[in-house]
Amino acid sequence: MEFEMKETYHVCTDGLSRNIIFHNDTDYINGMNAIPVCALAYSVDVLCFCLMSNHVHFIVRGNYEKALSFIKLYKKRVNLGPSGYNAAVSLKRIDSCQYLMTAIAYVLRNPLAAGIRVTPSGYPWSSGNLYFSHTKDAATLHARRISQLKNCNVRTLLKTRLRLPEDYLIDENDMILPINYVDFTFVENLYGTPKRYLYYLSKNDDLEMELTTDLLQKAKYSDNELYNSILALCVSQFRKTNISELSVEEKLELAKSVHKKYRADSKQISRLTGLDIVLFKNCL
Repeated sequence: MEFEMKETYHVCTDGLSRNIIFHNDTDYINGMNAIPVCALAYSVDVLCFCLMSNHVHFIVRGNYEKALSFIKLYKKRVNLGPSGYNAAVSLKRIDSCQYLMTAIAYVLRNPLAAGIRVTPSGYPWSSGNLYFSHTKDAATLHARRISQLKNCNVRTLLKTRLRLPEDYLIDENDMILPINYVDFTFVENLYGTPKRYLYYLSKNDDLEMELTTDLLQKAKYSDNELYNSILALCVSQFRKTNISELSVEEKLELAKSVHKKYRADSKQISRLTGLDIVLFKNCL
């Protein structure tokens, strides 16, 4: 199937941001609900997204100004910390179907790259369960139309006066379902078959994609910068808020994730995790 490549961007923020954006399910739900609000505000089409604890990824259709305004508004709406969410932003133009398929797969692979033990379709804070999947239909069974809520309740919930389409569905946790605002049909047509989609998901192009976003910094990260990211991985991988709560085996697994994701050296990892450096080196 031939596609007209409309202006499309991979929009992401720096994964080594000092701030954790999403601390718990409530934060994630607020982050999810901010997506359709920002997309409608600037008329961008969302093809794919993934929210991680300290960074976000979107694939959106729209011109550069709209894509930039979208992520600026999104950052403003998820400003959860006292110091604000000030992570650097990258907008990379996607100029071919091949690159688009690779970029979508990369975005959906983010939880796997972070060491989270879940498939892309099972990660709740992304659009991964929409493509070639029946689970998206099951999620709508007990959902309510947003038109069933009073306008004042919608404004309180979404913190906006922007009117969302009345047929948008909202689940029992007051989360707007991504099926409402993600163009999953376009993505399915792009890949053509589930087999081809799974093939791209299985390819490990993470390093190449990170280099194209201009956010993979080559400078050595400070202990403070890396420590916050380690804590985020600790929560996402083991549901524990402190490294000291991890077993030796879990620390080893965490250390491997940090080494792979942030290219940190063994001395810094040992210093930040309290893991014996010899033990870690023997497991590499």
